[in-house]
Amino acid sequence: MKVVAGWALAGLVTAAAGCGSPATPSAADRYAAQVNQVQRSFAAQVQGFAGALTPSSSARQDRITLAGFQGALRRATSQLRAIVPPAAVASLHRQLVGVMNRYGDAISLAQRALGAHRRGALLETRQRLLGDARRAAAQLNSTIDAINSRLHP
Repeated sequence: MKVVAGWALAGLVTAAAGCGSPATPSAADRYAAQVNQVQRSFAAQVQGFAGALTPSSSARQDRITLAGFQGALRRATSQLRAIVPPAAVASLHRQLVGVMNRYGDAISLAQRALGAHRRGALLETRQRLLGDARRAAAQLNSTIDAINSRLHP
């Protein structure tokens, strides 16, 4: 089994490809299954937030949306931290958790900026958050690709 790529933080989820014997899953397969479960849970939790930050949403609505997304992100990050990865991907797993942490920091920054009630802050904050989401998604997908390469050379 491979770890799901596509933790795209602005829009989510791709399908997992299976491999290995289902009767005796390897450590790599068990690890992939755990990470994939976290990803599926995260995707389900944030599905309602997709497209919620719109030109017509208020700063208050955006803060509420980001608070919900932040909660889902924190749960997913905590669940990832609890997974014990195979030694071959331990450093990459830490990198995966780090990307999630940094994106959480970016959301927190956006929440604070939306609370500042500064003229032009809403559009500026949305633009910055979109860039942060794209970077985080690229880093997550790159890390997942590296994990899969190590687990299934």
